[in-house]
Amino acid sequence: MTSVGLVVALPGERRTLSNARLHSGPVSELNGNTRVCLSGVGPDRAVAGAAGLIRQGCNALVSWGCSAAIWTELNAGDLVIPERVLSANGEVFAADRAWRGALLARLAGRRTIHAGSITESPTIVATAADKRIVRSRTGAIALDMESAAIARLAARHDLPFVTIRAIADPASMDLPKPVVLALKQNGDLKIALLLALIARYPNSIPGLIQLAISFQAAQRSLRQIARSLEYDFYPDSALT
Repeated sequence: MTSVGLVVALPGERRTLSNARLHSGPVSELNGNTRVCLSGVGPDRAVAGAAGLIRQGCNALVSWGCSAAIWTELNAGDLVIPERVLSANGEVFAADRAWRGALLARLAGRRTIHAGSITESPTIVATAADKRIVRSRTGAIALDMESAAIARLAARHDLPFVTIRAIADPASMDLPKPVVLALKQNGDLKIALLLALIARYPNSIPGLIQLAISFQAAQRSLRQIARSLEYDFYPDSALT
């Protein structure tokens, strides 16, 4: 039997699975064959979280959550299940073809799913100009900080891997400076610092409102896809 481990960086991304009544703590049981790890932001934390899931018996890994668009055709809330994940040092990791195909078949007709590649960024890419540079260099359609690290670990253990991501900030969006400066490594915002930075940079308020709207769109999409899959991310019957 396949036991799936979902690696999630942000608490807000984890809450998209809350209909399954996840318990508090870094690792929760989603259902009989699925566990969720709240790893925190970045490749090192993602690897630590994924390794913990493997130790608990998970033998298939999902990178679940939000990503930044670097292709201008993607909008907030759009879903990406990429064919490939690109690392910052040029490695290419293919998503498990049978598993990805089964997911697409189950979601067919419900909403558009974008393919292509997601690329790794070791740090937050905060500006539209920097996103254009990454797009030009890699040809990817979106980026995140965790998927390549999880894919590398899956390859090392010879485990199947897929990425399921929703766009939280479009390619044209600059992340507001207060958010970039106030984001903790575990993905939480330092609220006191954020408020102080907003007071210092009041012109960032429209961008903060737009980012909140975009993130909510991404959360809605992740909730919808989780419900559409009935929280069963690897149905063995669909892969035989």
